[in-house]
Order: sequence, then C-alpha cells, then structure tokens
Amino acid sequence: MDSHFSNNNVLTAQISSLLHDGQKERASTLIERIPQEELRSYWEACLFFYENSYHKAAQHFKAASQLGFSSPLKHLQQQLQNNNEEKDFLKLLEHIEASDDISPHLIELKAMSLIQLHHLEEAETLIRRSLKTGKSSYLFQSVLVRILCEEGAFGEAIYLLNKMRQELPLNWEILNNLACIYNNIGKMEVALTLYGHAIPLAPQEAQLRLNHSIALLKSGRFSQGWQEHEWRLKLPFHSNLPRKKILPTLLPGQSLAHKKVLVTQEEGLGDGLMYARYLPLLAQTGAIIHVWGSDQLASLIERIEGVSVSQVGGTCPPYDYHCPFISLPRALSLYPSMPFNISTPYLTLSSKKKNYWQKKLHSVPKHKLRVGLVWAGGIHKDDRASRLLDYHRSIDLKTLKPFFGDPLIQFFSLQKGERACQQAEFSDHIIDYMSECETMEDTAAFIEALDIVITVDTSIVHLAGALGKETFLMDRFCNCWRWGFNQSQTPWYPSVKIYRQPYFNDWPSVVNLISAVLTKKALDKALS
Repeated sequence: MDSHFSNNNVLTAQISSLLHDGQKERASTLIERIPQEELRSYWEACLFFYENSYHKAAQHFKAASQLGFSSPLKHLQQQLQNNNEEKDFLKLLEHIEASDDISPHLIELKAMSLIQLHHLEEAETLIRRSLKTGKSSYLFQSVLVRILCEEGAFGEAIYLLNKMRQELPLNWEILNNLACIYNNIGKMEVALTLYGHAIPLAPQEAQLRLNHSIALLKSGRFSQGWQEHEWRLKLPFHSNLPRKKILPTLLPGQSLAHKKVLVTQEEGLGDGLMYARYLPLLAQTGAIIHVWGSDQLASLIERIEGVSVSQVGGTCPPYDYHCPFISLPRALSLYPSMPFNISTPYLTLSSKKKNYWQKKLHSVPKHKLRVGLVWAGGIHKDDRASRLLDYHRSIDLKTLKPFFGDPLIQFFSLQKGERACQQAEFSDHIIDYMSECETMEDTAAFIEALDIVITVDTSIVHLAGALGKETFLMDRFCNCWRWGFNQSQTPWYPSVKIYRQPYFNDWPSVVNLISAVLTKKALDKALS
C-alpha cells in the first residue's frame, strides 16, 4: 500500500493537509481524482472521519481493507495530529466495536490512542484484561511493555521482555525493546550488548540500526555512532535527495575546493543549531557551502564563517554534494579531536538587535538576576512519538513555583507556543516579551541580555549553549543521548549545567536543586 502513497504523494499530502485544516469540500474534490479505488476509498473514509460521520467512515475503512489497503485504521492513527483527533479516533473505534467482533487489532489501536492521551491506567486495564483471553499474547505483551515504560515501571517491563525472549529467542524486536529500555535508564553496556545480539538477526532493519546508533552516541562512542546514525536516512521523511550524492566521510586535508555542498535542515531547530558548529570546519576544505534550511535560523546561519548562501524555501539549488545537518559530524568524523573541536560561542548576532535588548531590559535594576525561562517543548503535529515524549520533557509552570518570590530575581519568559498561556497565572513574576521574537536571532539577542537561562530539553538549550550563555537544563530521567548519563556537564556546551531527574518524572527534586542555586546566585550578584 505504501507504493500507492508514494505514487500519489503530492496529491495525498494536499488532501491530508486540507482535512486537518477543516477544508473538507476542497479535499473531497481532490479525492475524486485518485485513480486507485482502494486508496480513494481510504481517503473517503478519512473525510467522513473528520466530519464525525463515524458510521460512514467505518464502512469505507472496511471497503478499503477489502480492496487491498493494508491496515487503513492504523494508517489513519499514525496521521492524527493532536489530542482532539485521538479522542475522535477512539469514538470511531467504539462505533466499530459496537457493530463488529472486537479483534486484537482494534484493541491494540485503542490502547495506542489511550497511551497517546496518557490515559495509562485505562490502557493498562484494557491490555491486562485482553491478555487473560490467551489470544494474541505477543501483541498484547508488546503493548503492555510500552505502557509500563510510559509509567516508569522499567523493572516489570524488563521482566516481561525477558520472558518473551525465552519464548522467542530469535526475535530482534524483543531484543531491540530491551536495549531501548536499558539505554533510557543509562545502562549503556547492557544496551550495547543487546544490540550486538539483535543486529545479526535483522541487519537491514533501519530503526534497529538507528536505535543502536543512539546508544553508541550516548555512551560516547562517537565515530562509530555517527556512521551508524546514517541508517536514519532509510526511514521515511528524512531526505528525498539522492543517497549517491551525499557528502562522503572526508579524510583530514581532503580538498573540496570549488565543490558546492548543499547543507539541509532535516529535523528540529535544535539539531540545526547543534550541528551548525561544523560549518566552519567544512568550509576549511574549500567547499562552497549553501545552506537550505529554516527561516527561523537563516539570519544566524548566514553569519557563520564559511557559509556562502543561507536559503529559505524555493527550489533545490544545484550542488555537487548534499549533506543534512545531522550528517556533518559523520562527514568530518576522521578529523582530529572530533566531535568537540569547535569552541563556543559559535553564533554571532547583529549589533542592532543586541543593543535593542540591552536597552529593553535597562529598566530592570542592575542588582537583580535576570533569568530566562522555558518550561515546555514544542508540539509536533506531524510526529506522534514526539508528542508522546513531550509528556516527559515538559513541565507545568505551576511546578516551578518554588523559583518565584525572590525579590532579587526577575524572570523573563522565553516560552513560545500553546504553553505560553500558563504564565498568565504568574504575571507578577514573569515578564513576557516573546511577541517581539520573530526569529531565533531575535530570541538569541534577548538571551544575550540575560544572566542565566533555565530550560527543558528544547531548541533554547542549544541556542543558549551555542551563545556560551550560562544555562541550567532541566532534564528528564530517560534523557536524550546528547546529555549523556550520570553527568552534570556536557562537552557540547560547556556553559550548560544539567539537572537531571533522580527518579522517573521527579521534577520537584530538579526544581528544588535549581531554586537553591538561583537564590545563591541572586545574592552574590546583589552583593557584587
């Protein structure tokens, strides 16, 4: 069925966008143009779903399946963009359950949406009850492992996976899931050993190899990790540019004189900021560097040494090689002292913007500690996995209440997006100028005028770190590979100090530690 989507990718992308935007009549017109009956039936089902016509939607999903569309409901579930759509999907499943036999597949779909909504107790009850039937034991056990990990019950998840492994010793997915858990809790050698057993069983599985690369990077095995990380390019939505023209791994001293290298934005803004450090090193090869990336980063990127062009939008320019930002350390991995041979700060700002923010904050008394605050990550509409992760990396602003009340500290919001509205309750403690920050350079100039930045793991930690600004990272227990394990410093950004949860979802401990440090820093500044 994927071939149908790839053959109609422009058309189906347009239909999907229109449905999510509520433009159903325009979507219906485009659906009529789809030549494949099964694909057309799928999109008609989606149209009825977004109209909340669940009976008609169910009929068309069933028809699409009978015509050869594999798992149409699962495909829809993967396209859901927010919690309201997840709730509507559960209503659709309830309608189908009322009219058909309840299959293990429907139970799995229901549990996965409950997990996405973080209704974990309800999901666990559903799956444990289903396990008692004795049907689809492997499927339900796998879903239960996911629920247990979301709850932080890692010991029980490991126990269950080891039981599954005894029954299916050659199942690479079980080994992969075990390794992921050990990676998340910082047991790196155990994780890498498990990947060593799993990879010979499925050496071409891109997701397995990508997961292996993350464990290598988290454990500091960078050279091997960068090479293995290239497997991500075999997954959907990473790059449509030809693999044969990707920038190869360069030898020290190798010349790229007069060669045009197109560097492209691949994932989030944080990745672009983190890997932009390698552009000057690439420029030393003589390459003509053309960056094709985000409008948010363009003005910062164009100031980096060696960048010839910083393009936003438009058509793909001519190039000799292309290289996603995330592949830059792999391409340069043979250079001595990689990956930390780039010192910070490596971003520069316009004097005009720096002066503006210095004057803007001039009204704050000089003796007060100026602290920028980010408490939540961005909501990724097109990535369910990232939305689920956001439950663990983001903090409700109320949890940070111990920060507020010290008369020697002035907090400034650096928060963007839906969660910014939470600060209304704390308007006496937080000043919000973020409406004036249209690009990352605006935010960077704002950060330059502050003393400290406190942030969860989002693009701001990369921006502040790249500027060399003192930064406190409030890090989750199952943290990103970039921040290592069992450490409070990161060689990526020497100015960043990591405050990691000692236990799963234990934000109060992190907040209390930082609160004590802030109090001392504020007093030191007032007395200086």
